[in-house]
Parts: sequence; structure tokens; C-alpha cells
Amino acid sequence: MSKTRIEEGFPERLRSERSRLELSQETVAKLCNVSQQTVHKYEAGTTTPTISFIYSLEELGFNTRYMIFGEGSKDFSHVPLEVVEVLFKIVDEIEAEQVTTKLSSSTKHKMLLTLLKRFKKDPENLPVTKVDMLELMWGGVN
Repeated sequence: MSKTRIEEGFPERLRSERSRLELSQETVAKLCNVSQQTVHKYEAGTTTPTISFIYSLEELGFNTRYMIFGEGSKDFSHVPLEVVEVLFKIVDEIEAEQVTTKLSSSTKHKMLLTLLKRFKKDPENLPVTKVDMLELMWGGVN
């Protein structure tokens, strides 16, 4: 199964932006109110960052659109960060409904990308029903 742009590059782009700003993982962790190990996991790609972490990075001067969508990616550059927050919340709600297991990072990334594609096609019609949520979880990216 192929990886999405977010999976392929987010950890490297996070590291790159942190380096560009000359910040250590420890400093970023302290300023974003997370542990250094959390920053390490985000950079290693073993954990999906939270929207609050991404907002914190934006406040520190990180180019969050580049980090999320990648260099040269125009597909979702028009999506306001507030909308990305709503999309992350939808994914979190779907995960919260999973009683037996947490969703994998790969599944969350696919869901987020699918939501972004839906937003691009029809900004007024984000999925809100249980059926839409399940379709996102099991349907993946079209």
C-alpha cells in the first residue's frame, strides 16, 4: 500500500523546519508543552501529531502548511488551518468511537487526506453522519 504525502514527508519536514529555526527537540517540546519524546516520535513518524501541537508550531514560526502538505503541493494550500482543525477533530471522533483498538497512524492519515479532498470538492459538505465516518475509516483515499 502506498503512503500519502503526509506520511511520506511530515516527519522530515518537521525536522527540517525545526532545524531552519535552529531549535532543539527539547526546546520545541518545552515551548509546545509536550515531552521531548513526543517531538521525537513525531519526527520518527511513529506518532501522529495533534492539531494543538501543529498550532503551537505555527506560533513559533514553523511553516505548517509546508509541513502538512509538502513542498510544491498546491492541492490543499488554500485550506485554512481552522478547517484542518475541524478535520482532525472528525478523525479523533472516529477514533474515540473505536472501543477495542486505536486507529493506526496510516489509517488516520488516509482519513485526513480523504477529508481534505472532500473539502476541496465541496467545502460546505463535510461528513458528519456515522455512515460518513465509517466510510472514511474503511474507505480510505479515493
